Amino acid sequence: SDGKTYDASTIILLLSTIMVFQLLFLSIGMFISVLMRKVRSVLSFSLALAFGTYILNSIRAIVGGKLLGYFSPFYYFDPNPILEKGSLNIALLTLSGFVIIASLAATYILYIRRDIYSL
Repeated sequence: SDGKTYDASTIILLLSTIMVFQLLFLSIGMFISVLMRKVRSVLSFSLALAFGTYILNSIRAIVGGKLLGYFSPFYYFDPNPILEKGSLNIALLTLSGFVIIASLAATYILYIRRDIYSL
């Protein structure tokens, strides 16, 4: 720690972003699973989404632009700005909340209307 003190509220804020991050991928994954007809194809699409958004965030970090960050949830909860400022970016948190609610609503609507195949 090099003699520096830790701010407990910042660490708790940083750890609380994990739940929102997981809810974001859960809701998008549920939406993808309702769209797919076969269970086997859901895993490949979900993994491609996770790896693709991670690679997109890595490219954004190398290039340095903010526009690519809006397409990657890894940018929404980047720990460096949270630790520096001690707060979350409210616009990105609102965007992730909107994506979660929209994905869950669309999943519910599609699930009610359609018969899901098991294999």
